[in-house]
Amino acid sequence: MFGDKIIIGNVKGKIDEKGRIKLPSFTNAEENDELIIEKITEEDEITLKIHIYKKYFEIIKRFQNLRDNATSTDEFIKYDSEIEKICTFLKHQANVDKQRRIQLPKFLFENSNWKNGEEVEFIGLGSSLLIKKQKK
Repeated sequence: MFGDKIIIGNVKGKIDEKGRIKLPSFTNAEENDELIIEKITEEDEITLKIHIYKKYFEIIKRFQNLRDNATSTDEFIKYDSEIEKICTFLKHQANVDKQRRIQLPKFLFENSNWKNGEEVEFIGLGSSLLIKKQKK
């Protein structure tokens, strides 16, 4: 499963003609793994960070429990706001297919200069994976 072991490594890959990427073997990604794609900007370039869905789902559930058991309106609003913050920076959910690929979100191609066929760099960050477009 993605992220079961520490994600360490640095390799190059390519976006295929259908806008998919094959996740590197060092991520331990398996078919049907649920992942979250976070969009970040690094050095004025759009970069993606891939996380395991389960981790964020558990955090959100904890905040929902705290919110639902709040003893004041202020406390309720505080926890609800935390849930919104987390969900705001998580942009897309993806499932891993049989070939260890994920479909990149449409917004990546519509709102940036990412294109099918381009080379990308995968960088392991311990519990997540950074995907950067290769500089030419």
